[in-house]
Amino acid sequence: MRRKTSGLPLPRCRCKGRNDMTEVENALRIIWFNSPERIVSRLPIYNIEFHNRRDEPYVHGQTNTPLGPGRSMRDIWGVVTTRKYDAVGALHSEPSLTDPAQLAGFQWPDPDDDWICAKFHQQAADFPGGDLWISGGHSCAIWEIAYKMIGMERLLEYFYSEPEFVREVFHRIVDFHLGIARQYVQLGVRSVGFSDDLATQSGPFFSPDILEEFFKPEYKRLFGFYREHDVIVGMHCDGNVDRLLDFFMEVGLNILNPVQVTANDLAAVRRKTQGRLCLHGGISNVTVSRGPVEAIEAEVHRHIWMLGQQGGFFPNLDHSMPTPEAHRRAFVEAVEKWGRFPLVPPPECSSSS
Repeated sequence: MRRKTSGLPLPRCRCKGRNDMTEVENALRIIWFNSPERIVSRLPIYNIEFHNRRDEPYVHGQTNTPLGPGRSMRDIWGVVTTRKYDAVGALHSEPSLTDPAQLAGFQWPDPDDDWICAKFHQQAADFPGGDLWISGGHSCAIWEIAYKMIGMERLLEYFYSEPEFVREVFHRIVDFHLGIARQYVQLGVRSVGFSDDLATQSGPFFSPDILEEFFKPEYKRLFGFYREHDVIVGMHCDGNVDRLLDFFMEVGLNILNPVQVTANDLAAVRRKTQGRLCLHGGISNVTVSRGPVEAIEAEVHRHIWMLGQQGGFFPNLDHSMPTPEAHRRAFVEAVEKWGRFPLVPPPECSSSS
């Protein structure tokens, strides 16, 4: 019987002893808090994604890309991005839809455009099978597209001065995502990933009223489509997410990344989400970058115990930053060592466990 509360039906447990679960089965059991065999750091996924740039490819946040200093490119939303100098985050965007009067004549991207979708159809055709599932990438969801199109300060003003304009922009963005989503579902994706940074280091970027009025209807429309088709929905949101957790669960999110260590009370996040929302991340990139390896192992052990006792946790770095190979290896080995069930409490918790 299909589990309506969790989306995907779980496979039957075939295990008669240890190490019998496939990577796919174990990952699904982690996601649904349903007696996994082990905690692991990565989902067993094969990624497909649509082409988001009208020119040469560019990977956000990396400096070794074709978009070098002084070079620009236009994305499918009409936004022109320029790398001002060679450093992470050294980007400048020129908005494409700054005035509500432009809306009637604006050229929205077509999700059926071969330039946009041929890439992921070919990727899906090349899926190697095995102990993996296909995951569809959407990159930015709503906010991160809209503010680049309109301009961040301008969009924040328009929530109050031009609310119908903002609603229409959000709706059209989600219309595009749904066009991609229908194709992803036909291709057999089992999960999808989005990114929308809705929080600062201290709390939500928006008031509850703005989230309820503008964001919730569109997230529910988008995530609801995937949930209706038993597709796992994951999203990246940096910052302090404590006051966003109920919102995320209400709109249908299954996996939240990165659970930023320096911005959140991890124990409080787990209490609110236990059995309802899987966490992915939760390991400080500062700890793994700086070391030493003993500190890395201690944090991994502590956070697996804190966040993963019934599953629901994929430990990984909360940000991608340069990391010594020895430190990354220490992280991987610590997950393998302390992620086996039954979990062993860290020394500071042993007396109370």
